[in-house]
Amino acid sequence: MMFLSGLVLSLLLFAGASVEELKDDVTGVSTREAIARGEAAKALQIMEARAFRAEKNADWVETSNAHREASYAARMSGQLQKAVSYGDKALQAAEKTKHPGLQSQAILQLTLSYRFVGDRGKAREWIKRGIEITKQIQFAGVGTPWRPCFFENWARTCCASESRKRLLSTCPDPGRF
Repeated sequence: MMFLSGLVLSLLLFAGASVEELKDDVTGVSTREAIARGEAAKALQIMEARAFRAEKNADWVETSNAHREASYAARMSGQLQKAVSYGDKALQAAEKTKHPGLQSQAILQLTLSYRFVGDRGKAREWIKRGIEITKQIQFAGVGTPWRPCFFENWARTCCASESRKRLLSTCPDPGRF
């Protein structure tokens, strides 16, 4: 009972987290909450600082996560070139870790950024690369939770410019999700 009341209390406190508390959040939930409150610019500043600090300490996982969240905050605040730049930095840091899950997340953010910029060609290139990287991941023996996200983005990226038949014929190796 004590554990349950502690959990409820911490959830209530976290739900009202201020932008300053983004500094300690590793899940990205606080970034999304800050954006929902109209504080995307502050969230972006905090993520930039986190990324800088993590990069200085050669903590590539944290660097990648912070740049990925900065990319998201930039995209949501309409700073699309910054979104691409931070997505690229997230991928560079993720590649240093050699962790395909982290690389997939960074590529997914980069893909979304290119799609929002309107560069569908670049978005397609990154989607293909993301699909290839997800093949290296085993998540509970069934693959990766990110792979379907890449196929969704493939459809969203291609639908505006291609017919359904062409879309299906160009989809890179759907295989098993």
